[in-house]
Amino acid sequence: MKNLTKLNKNFRPLTPLLLLFLASCVGGETPKDEKTSVVEELPVYSFSQPTKFYATSGTSFTMSLTKLEGDLDFSIANLRQNSLGSAYCNKIDVVEQNSNPKLIISDCTGDGGVIFSYGLSSSIEIHIDNTSEDKFQSPFGVDINGDDIYVVDTILDTVVKVDSLTGDRTIVSNDSTGTGTPFVSPGDIHLYDNGTKAYVIDSSLKALLTVDLVSGDRTVISNSSTGAGTDFSNPTRVTTNSTESKAYIADRNLKALFEVDLTTGDRVIISDASTGSGTSIFVPYGLTINSSDSKAYLADRDLRGVIEIELSTGNRTTITSPSIGAGQVFSAPHGIELNEDGTKLFVLDNSYDAVFVVDIATGDRTVVSKDPIGSGLPF
Repeated sequence: MKNLTKLNKNFRPLTPLLLLFLASCVGGETPKDEKTSVVEELPVYSFSQPTKFYATSGTSFTMSLTKLEGDLDFSIANLRQNSLGSAYCNKIDVVEQNSNPKLIISDCTGDGGVIFSYGLSSSIEIHIDNTSEDKFQSPFGVDINGDDIYVVDTILDTVVKVDSLTGDRTIVSNDSTGTGTPFVSPGDIHLYDNGTKAYVIDSSLKALLTVDLVSGDRTVISNSSTGAGTDFSNPTRVTTNSTESKAYIADRNLKALFEVDLTTGDRVIISDASTGSGTSIFVPYGLTINSSDSKAYLADRDLRGVIEIELSTGNRTTITSPSIGAGQVFSAPHGIELNEDGTKLFVLDNSYDAVFVVDIATGDRTVVSKDPIGSGLPF
C-alpha cells in the first residue's frame, strides 16, 4: 500500500493521460499523436528560479511562470511534480492563474528533490531535506588552506571547517561561536593572512566581513556605514589581489564589479553598464583574478558564459559562451578558478551538474567530470 500511495503522488497530475488510456481500451486504440497531444497542446512556460533552492517541511518557497507560447490559461491540474527519493511537496497554492501564475509551495516532506513541470517546460531541482543529521544545508562558498576546507553555509549562517582527510566538520564562526556582527546570509569566502583569516560577503547584510578563523570573531570592514562609495546591493562573490590590499566583489543586483580598499573599506565600481565597455554583466556567480592582478574572470549564469574584465579599464570581453568556443554549452555556470599558468579556467555548472575546463585562448569548453564521466558519486 505504501508503494501505491507514493506512485499516486508522483503521477497524480497525469489524470488526463490515464483517461485517454481508458478510452482507448473501450473504443479502440488511440493514435500515437493523439496520446501525446494532452502534453503538447499545453502552453509553454518559463519557470523562474525558486526563492529557495533547499526546503524542509517547515519552509516554503515560490516560483513564477511566464507564458511563452499557447492560448490556454494555466491549470493546477496539469502541473506535474517529479519526486527524487522520498521528497514530495504536499501544498501548492497558485496566485493569479493567468499568463504569469506564481506558485507558493510548502510542506515538503521526505528527503531528495522535486522538479515541477508543465507540459514540456520544467523547473530546476529543489532539494528537500528533513533529516535530523548534522550536515550542511546550503554550502555556497569554499576556500582551501592545506588539508582544511572552509565552507560558508547560507542557510546555517555559519563558517565550517572540513578536514579533507577525515571529512570531519567543525563550526568556526556563527552566532554562538565568535563575537561581532552575526551572519544573515553569507555567500562566499576567501582566505588570507596565510589561511588564518577569511573575508566573507553577506548578501543580506550587504557587507564584507573579516573572520578570525581561530576565535570566530567577525568584523565588518565595508558596508553602507563603513567605508565610502557606492553601497553593495547583492554581493555574490569575493576574491583579493595578490598583495591582499584590495578585494574584488561581484554584485548581482547592480550587475557590477567592485574594488574595495581593505584598509579603509572604501568601495569603487570598476566595471558595470556605465564603467568600461563591452559585454553586459547579467547574473555574476563566479569570480577569480589572474596572478598579475590585471584581469578578472566572471562566470555569468544568464550569459551562460565567462567574461574577462580588464581591471585597469573595466572593459569586458566574452571569452566563452553558446556562440564563442566549441564544446558543450554551459547551462548555469557558478564557480570558477584559474589554473596555475593562467591559460585555463575550471568552471562549475550547477544545472548541468558538471565540471568544465575552458581554454582561455579559444573559448573551447570540455566537460571533465559529470555522470558518467569519471567514477564516484554523481553531482
